[in-house]
Amino acid sequence: MICKDKGYKVGQVFEVVGNDEEAFKVGSIIVLSEDIGNTNPLFDLVWGECRYEYGILTERGAHELLKNVKRIYPPEEGSKPVEITCEGKTVEISRESAKALNLI
Repeated sequence: MICKDKGYKVGQVFEVVGNDEEAFKVGSIIVLSEDIGNTNPLFDLVWGECRYEYGILTERGAHELLKNVKRIYPPEEGSKPVEITCEGKTVEISRESAKALNLI
């Protein structure tokens, strides 16, 4: 599925929830910055870690597979995120990731 099929739009915020072998480490918060019409759009890192050696690095960010992300803002229906503040930025992440990061 591509962004359009999932209802994802540029500017929405996502959490990386699968596969540490891709560009962004699990638990990272990323923003969809360019929908290029495939399953591997361009994201900018907000919080977390980008492992550029596994992604296709551009000047603005890296590409990540849609199967590895979950939209957190606006939240997907039925999700109950946890709000965290880090370095002056407030974001919401899933309860599972907050627990994995020992934040709750």
